[in-house]
Amino acid sequence: MCVGASLVSVRAGQLEFVKVNTERVDWREAYQWLLGFEAGHSFAAFVAVLYIALNLIFAALYTLSGDSIAGIRPGSFVDAFFFSVQTLATVGYGHWYSE
Repeated sequence: MCVGASLVSVRAGQLEFVKVNTERVDWREAYQWLLGFEAGHSFAAFVAVLYIALNLIFAALYTLSGDSIAGIRPGSFVDAFFFSVQTLATVGYGHWYSE
């Protein structure tokens, strides 16, 4: 047993489960956190904020990359954001495409 390791003991009937190193990040906890959202507004708001944040990040990267998208005004963040929304939504590019 590791010295200084954090232990969690759970008893289920005759069995006892011991989890060690509980201070480490467990990605299943993120899944449990998502499942804990109340149906409706809070989950929808989380998805909307995540979608907009991803589009803002990609729009900034497209804008910083210079002339990487054919057909948009050079340095236009709004055009890059619209291109990012089109790309992540998979609705098609129309006359804009990545070079």
